[in-house]
Amino acid sequence: MHDSPDAEKNPTEVQRQGASSSPFAVASGAVSAQNPWLEAPQDEDEATEAAEALVEEFQAAAIDLATATPGQQRLQIIATVAWMRAVVDAFPDASGVTEASSELAVGCGVLAKRWWPGRLPILAFACESSEIAKEFDLADSTPWYDIAAHIDACLGATEAPPEDYLPLNWLDDAALLPAAPEPDAVLEEAYGTIARLLRSPLDQTPAAWHDTGARLQFNDSSWATLSKAAAQLRWVRADVASVRPWSEAMGRLRWLAFHRRHISRDLRRWLDPKQAPVGGWGKHLGFEPDKAARLTELHSVLRDGDRLGGPADRDILIAWLERALDMDGERLPIGRVARYLRGHEARVFDLQETDLGGGDEHRRRRLKKLRGKLKKQLAGNG
Repeated sequence: MHDSPDAEKNPTEVQRQGASSSPFAVASGAVSAQNPWLEAPQDEDEATEAAEALVEEFQAAAIDLATATPGQQRLQIIATVAWMRAVVDAFPDASGVTEASSELAVGCGVLAKRWWPGRLPILAFACESSEIAKEFDLADSTPWYDIAAHIDACLGATEAPPEDYLPLNWLDDAALLPAAPEPDAVLEEAYGTIARLLRSPLDQTPAAWHDTGARLQFNDSSWATLSKAAAQLRWVRADVASVRPWSEAMGRLRWLAFHRRHISRDLRRWLDPKQAPVGGWGKHLGFEPDKAARLTELHSVLRDGDRLGGPADRDILIAWLERALDMDGERLPIGRVARYLRGHEARVFDLQETDLGGGDEHRRRRLKKLRGKLKKQLAGNG
């Protein structure tokens, strides 16, 4: 943070090192439109207000960033810290700015270790603006304000991305459908799998790689299981109720891939925002919407059957019996239906076919078999 305040008077003047094919090359005209801090703080009060606003805005943005791509996460952290470093350089003795800067640094550090979007040298206290400027194809002398404005323009471009920016976005929106009927259950399974195979609680900062990760041994089955967990996380990323466990699980897989030179092909693919399986994540994971709907209906019938234990209203009994008889024998065998009807045998015998819709041949056959089972049940042989 050694650039002088004078060097930052015009934050829209981005100094470029000539033409480049860098994906972060943005025309300087685009920068001014994206820069939220065109008016540099004029005194300590304004500087403190700006620094505190940066902390609040980043904390609010972190909720959406938790399920963003690592490229988007990394850019947002770098941009936010660059803005803060610009304010700190301009007002190094303002206590409010120093406190806000420390709070932001700690917060970004925690999230970087949770999300693991890649290395972030800007979080190092000794990081110079020239080190970050090089990454974004800017002149070494580019001040923090201009670096931050330039990255903001890159982030803005991801909303309607040209080809160069595509790696920053998830490119699998269509693959999210059909959606998981119980996304939180899918997340819970993936979360538990990753914690078990990596032998580490995911809600804690991972230990140094040489202390833990380097000793992890995986066979083909383990890699396949981790690849499935990555696919599950990709499938439910837009639907989970809580983003923190999702980000912890995905972040730990990125941590593994970052440190381990050789990982399975599928795991590396599913960690890539550009990759998605043909037919979507649900199909890849064996999800069949019709099958899932039938299973949900079966669970509903069994749950309601448990409630038939006492005296049941005749209409309730008929409604349940119709649903049970409509199911095929593989899902709900007649013997199981009969067990739910213990104590109701006489009432079932009193029913007429017309009470159960009458004209359905499948239902009539199932009812005939059910009455046979109920007779044996009453005789003590069921």
